[in-house]
Amino acid sequence: MKNVAFLFCRSPYGKIDSKEMLDLYMSISLAIKQTGVFFLGDGVFQILDKQHPEKIFLHNFFKSFSSLLRSQNSSLYLCKDSLKDRGIKFNQKFLVNVNILTNKFFRKKLNLFDLIINF
Repeated sequence: MKNVAFLFCRSPYGKIDSKEMLDLYMSISLAIKQTGVFFLGDGVFQILDKQHPEKIFLHNFFKSFSSLLRSQNSSLYLCKDSLKDRGIKFNQKFLVNVNILTNKFFRKKLNLFDLIINF
Protein backbone atom coordinates (compact mmCIF):
# COMPACT_ATOMS: atom_id res chain seq x y z
CA MET A 1 0.00 0.00 0.00
CA LYS A 2 1.34 3.44 -0.88
CA ASN A 3 1.72 6.25 1.58
CA VAL A 4 -0.10 9.44 0.67
CA ALA A 5 0.59 13.08 1.47
CA PHE A 6 -2.09 15.77 1.43
CA LEU A 7 -0.68 19.19 0.63
CA PHE A 8 -2.78 22.19 1.68
CA CYS A 9 -1.50 25.31 -0.11
CA ARG A 10 -4.55 27.57 -0.23
CA SER A 11 -6.33 29.70 2.33
CA PRO A 12 -9.40 28.07 3.88
CA TYR A 13 -12.09 30.38 2.55
CA GLY A 14 -12.99 31.86 -0.80
CA LYS A 15 -13.19 28.55 -2.65
CA ILE A 16 -14.49 25.11 -1.79
CA ASP A 17 -11.02 23.52 -2.23
CA SER A 18 -10.33 23.12 1.48
CA LYS A 19 -13.57 21.30 2.19
CA GLU A 20 -13.11 19.04 -0.83
CA MET A 21 -9.56 18.23 0.22
CA LEU A 22 -10.78 17.39 3.72
CA ASP A 23 -13.47 15.09 2.30
CA LEU A 24 -10.88 13.38 0.10
CA TYR A 25 -8.56 12.99 3.08
CA MET A 26 -11.35 11.37 5.11
CA SER A 27 -12.04 8.88 2.32
CA ILE A 28 -8.46 7.93 1.58
CA SER A 29 -7.18 7.86 5.15
CA LEU A 30 -9.66 5.09 5.97
CA ALA A 31 -8.05 2.82 3.38
CA ILE A 32 -4.40 3.84 3.73
CA LYS A 33 -2.57 3.46 7.00
CA GLN A 34 0.22 5.96 6.42
CA THR A 35 -0.73 9.52 5.52
CA GLY A 36 0.84 12.90 5.98
CA VAL A 37 -0.81 16.29 6.02
CA PHE A 38 1.32 19.23 4.94
CA PHE A 39 0.55 22.95 5.19
CA LEU A 40 2.48 25.26 2.88
CA GLY A 41 2.02 28.84 1.69
CA ASP A 42 -1.46 30.16 2.41
CA GLY A 43 -2.34 26.64 3.55
CA VAL A 44 -0.92 27.54 6.97
CA PHE A 45 -4.12 29.50 7.58
CA GLN A 46 -6.00 26.17 7.51
CA ILE A 47 -4.97 25.19 11.01
CA LEU A 48 -4.94 28.50 12.86
CA ASP A 49 -7.05 28.31 16.00
CA LYS A 50 -10.07 30.53 16.75
CA GLN A 51 -11.36 31.02 13.23
CA HIS A 52 -14.87 32.45 12.91
CA PRO A 53 -16.07 31.89 9.33
CA GLU A 54 -19.69 32.32 10.41
CA LYS A 55 -18.95 36.06 10.67
CA ILE A 56 -18.65 36.10 6.88
CA PHE A 57 -21.62 33.71 6.52
CA LEU A 58 -19.59 30.58 5.80
CA HIS A 59 -19.91 27.15 7.38
CA ASN A 60 -17.32 26.35 10.05
CA PHE A 61 -15.93 22.96 9.08
CA PHE A 62 -12.79 23.39 11.18
CA LYS A 63 -14.28 21.72 14.24
CA SER A 64 -14.59 18.47 12.29
CA PHE A 65 -11.25 19.15 10.61
CA SER A 66 -9.38 19.38 13.90
CA SER A 67 -11.05 16.36 15.49
CA LEU A 68 -10.44 14.28 12.38
CA LEU A 69 -6.76 15.14 12.23
CA ARG A 70 -6.38 14.30 15.92
CA SER A 71 -8.02 10.91 15.53
CA GLN A 72 -6.23 9.64 12.42
CA ASN A 73 -2.77 8.12 12.15
CA SER A 74 -1.37 11.04 10.23
CA SER A 75 1.76 13.06 10.64
CA LEU A 76 1.17 16.80 10.39
CA TYR A 77 3.76 19.23 9.05
CA LEU A 78 3.78 23.00 8.78
CA CYS A 79 6.29 25.08 6.83
CA LYS A 80 8.07 27.50 9.18
CA ASP A 81 9.04 29.77 6.28
CA SER A 82 5.37 30.09 5.25
CA LEU A 83 4.48 31.20 8.77
CA LYS A 84 7.27 33.76 8.75
CA ASP A 85 6.30 35.09 5.30
CA ARG A 86 2.73 35.68 6.54
CA GLY A 87 3.72 37.31 9.82
CA ILE A 88 2.41 34.43 11.92
CA LYS A 89 4.33 33.74 15.11
CA PHE A 90 5.69 30.24 15.71
CA ASN A 91 4.08 30.13 19.16
CA GLN A 92 0.66 30.73 17.59
CA LYS A 93 -2.02 28.30 18.81
CA PHE A 94 -3.00 25.79 16.13
CA LEU A 95 -6.06 23.52 15.89
CA VAL A 96 -3.86 20.44 16.26
CA ASN A 97 -0.32 19.59 17.25
CA VAL A 98 1.87 20.03 14.21
CA ASN A 99 5.55 19.60 13.40
CA ILE A 100 6.98 22.94 12.27
CA LEU A 101 9.82 22.43 9.77
CA THR A 102 12.05 24.74 7.77
CA ASN A 103 11.44 24.73 4.03
CA LYS A 104 14.39 22.39 3.41
CA PHE A 105 13.22 19.73 5.89
CA PHE A 106 9.58 20.23 4.92
CA ARG A 107 10.39 19.31 1.31
CA LYS A 108 12.57 16.37 2.37
CA LYS A 109 9.73 14.98 4.47
CA LEU A 110 7.21 15.52 1.66
CA ASN A 111 9.45 13.67 -0.80
CA LEU A 112 9.26 10.52 1.35
CA PHE A 113 5.64 9.98 0.28
CA ASP A 114 4.71 7.90 -2.77
CA LEU A 115 1.76 10.08 -3.76
CA ILE A 116 1.13 13.79 -3.12
CA ILE A 117 -2.39 15.12 -3.47
CA ASN A 118 -2.79 18.87 -3.89
CA PHE A 119 -5.68 20.88 -5.31
